[in-house]
Amino acid sequence: MAMPQDTPTSLHDPSMPAVARLVDTAGHDQPATPRDVAGQLQSGGFFWLDLENPDDGELAEFCQSLRLSADSIDSVTQPSQRSSFALVAGSVQAVLPTAVGTRPSAWLKANYITLLLTGQFLFTVHAAPSTPLQYARHQYRALDGQDARADQLRLLFLVTDILIGSFRPQLLALDDRLGEIQLGMLRGAPPEVHEELVKILGVLTDAIQELGWYANDLEDIAEDLEDIAEMADGLPGLRPSAQQ
Repeated sequence: MAMPQDTPTSLHDPSMPAVARLVDTAGHDQPATPRDVAGQLQSGGFFWLDLENPDDGELAEFCQSLRLSADSIDSVTQPSQRSSFALVAGSVQAVLPTAVGTRPSAWLKANYITLLLTGQFLFTVHAAPSTPLQYARHQYRALDGQDARADQLRLLFLVTDILIGSFRPQLLALDDRLGEIQLGMLRGAPPEVHEELVKILGVLTDAIQELGWYANDLEDIAEDLEDIAEMADGLPGLRPSAQQ
């Protein structure tokens, strides 16, 4: 799994246009301009905006249409050297890897998705097309009813589960290959097998590091939520179910 080296916008491919898709709670999935997004935000309904391959100017226009704060814009545009998951100012901000293809060579790559979830929208930004994210959008549209599509936490878990799960075919193929190498070594493996094992070890090391960062962030969030839950019963206007 390759480490992210820069922001989504710095990886912009000038030979390809930006692609913006807006999915609302009615299940409509259609192209969107910054003006469309501003109108959707003003209407008050929850929605998902997916932005692929924007340049700096296009990203700035969409951020403005979403009325993002300076801190939120920084979370979308600033370089990230690792996967991350955090609660910031009432929003979820994350950078998550997703697999590129299903062939063994895809073990060495990852497409990074920047994710920002607020009470009004989910905003995802990425430089390259992402098949897993397209599948997540399809699954979101297929949810049963507007109430289900307006459930921000359900959408968050749907997207993160699909992105992380996109590496399952590669890891299974990697496991199969390691089994083949093990059998081959019993019969006397050629020298190039050693080089392949070193490469596989590098892939696994990167993957363990990525998942370690991700898990540590989730543990920090869990501790924060426990502290909030302990105070919930004493806060005005909250129902008995608030702590749960």
